[in-house]
Amino acid sequence: MNALDALRRMVDNYPGGRPAIALRLGKTDEVLRKELNGSPTHKLGLIDAVTVAQLCAEVASPSAHALAHCVAIESHGRFVSDPGPQAVPASVVTGLSAHVHEAGQLVGSVLDSMADGCVSDNELRSIERESADLVLTMHSLIESCRANNLASKPAHLRRQTDIHP
Repeated sequence: MNALDALRRMVDNYPGGRPAIALRLGKTDEVLRKELNGSPTHKLGLIDAVTVAQLCAEVASPSAHALAHCVAIESHGRFVSDPGPQAVPASVVTGLSAHVHEAGQLVGSVLDSMADGCVSDNELRSIERESADLVLTMHSLIESCRANNLASKPAHLRRQTDIHP
């Protein structure tokens, strides 16, 4: 997944979608559509991309951290979100189930693409998208495990800094 894929996913999952984000950015929906589609005549700047990330994080929309994960992966790093006091992570079992499902999706995508012995450009993009989804569910699963670990500790031992690497 590249940065524009991540931003498109974030915008699509924001309440009200692209029109709502465009309004918040002071742009028309059509201009934002062209920027998100990678039109050579329209470029989405870093300030706008960060604003989209902030808007998505404010409402805790699905894929709110997709851009951060994308940047971390591309720079050979990692992104660990701070769930904050209001966030309620999914149960560990739900997170594990989602992760296994995404792993199956990735395996299916790779096997389908290898049916003819080579991976086309479109198939590679599909594999990259499925891989990014798998990474996102992995991070969600880790956050669920951290929350479970923290909840099992006595109150005097519950320090957020203790559970992050």
